[in-house]
Amino acid sequence: MITSMRITTTVDGSDSGEIVFIDELGKETYRGSVDTDLKPGRYKLRVDRAQKKWVIFEPAVKTGLRFYVDLDGPNPWTLTYSNPVSLEVTADKAIGDLLAGTVDIGNVRPSEHPNYIQNVVQSVSIPLWGGPFSLNREKLGALILPRSECRLDDDPVAGELELLKVYQTRELALDALRKLGRPGYAYYIGLAGHIWPTILSDTTAPWLSRTLRKAIEVERADAKAAEALGWDLLLWYVGARFPAKASGPPSKPPSMESVPGSAKGVVSALGVKAMAKAGTQPLVFVELGAGDLKASVEIARKAQGTVKVIAVDARAPGALAVKELEALGGMFVKGTAESLEAGSADHVFQYFPWRIDGSGGFVTGGTWRLVTDTIKLLKPQGASPRIWRPPSFLPRKRVRTVFVPS
Repeated sequence: MITSMRITTTVDGSDSGEIVFIDELGKETYRGSVDTDLKPGRYKLRVDRAQKKWVIFEPAVKTGLRFYVDLDGPNPWTLTYSNPVSLEVTADKAIGDLLAGTVDIGNVRPSEHPNYIQNVVQSVSIPLWGGPFSLNREKLGALILPRSECRLDDDPVAGELELLKVYQTRELALDALRKLGRPGYAYYIGLAGHIWPTILSDTTAPWLSRTLRKAIEVERADAKAAEALGWDLLLWYVGARFPAKASGPPSKPPSMESVPGSAKGVVSALGVKAMAKAGTQPLVFVELGAGDLKASVEIARKAQGTVKVIAVDARAPGALAVKELEALGGMFVKGTAESLEAGSADHVFQYFPWRIDGSGGFVTGGTWRLVTDTIKLLKPQGASPRIWRPPSFLPRKRVRTVFVPS
């Protein structure tokens, strides 16, 4: 179905020109020549097949204007047309080429249109550390935007040409910019049918760009705080089990509330040798579904000998990773929680790659056995379940469920 036409008259101002028929998908379906004395502008017309007339009704034009079409191919009166058909007349072929594949949004700047992406987004967030942005729209849900689609650290189009046209695709918009032969930006119909700039930056979407940068700042601050909290919890746990003073362990983690003394001092003072002299054994931390062992190795390294990490996974990791873990006093067990002795762990943690949203589903096996496996493995005074966001060092960018001390 033909929904629009584009006429480009010759530069010398004569009445002959080229005409392009465009279908509902924006594809340039047919080309031909036209003889008309229409002035440049935008029009609407109806097709009267019975009388073989093109009826231009908006804006009103005088009766008797010439409008003769000769297509390279089919007879134009045999085609199917929408009602009305949009018609655009330009007096310069170069301008006509730039208008190829454009969308009529009325007499409004693309960035001020209510469907422009900056005008649609209500808030932004980063669901996973280091991951893409979530652009949250009121009553329309969220859109996922890769970070690579944004220019937040520089603005390559500042002060450059703005092509005030909206194209059907990003490729058409970029092609129009290439034809101009100079830096700049245009607009196109992109993700979720919204109007997007070819480059998202401070120039094209100032509010949105500032908000995305703020989200990154919050993410970095959260990561730093979470890492500090994670290791404070670990060190507090070690200090609670092996107090340096006779007064007993602190009642709360130092990262949450200031307490006399430092759990870090306990760790530095109680290495493996010191613990052996004191007649104690390192704590046993078990990671279920350990994967590449990076998290287990990192915990074993930072615990400085106060923790023995047992990494469990159904698939064997690389030999070098196992060797590194063993050098830090840990070990790898190929299997599941059933492969370990009951009541042997002081602390259990496991990746939980799904969001718990109360959907009512029930699946056995895998991470759904987290609580059951933990109860089996924990010693009577072991850790109790709490939800905790991952420290920034953790290699896998997924929500993690960790058991920390009560």
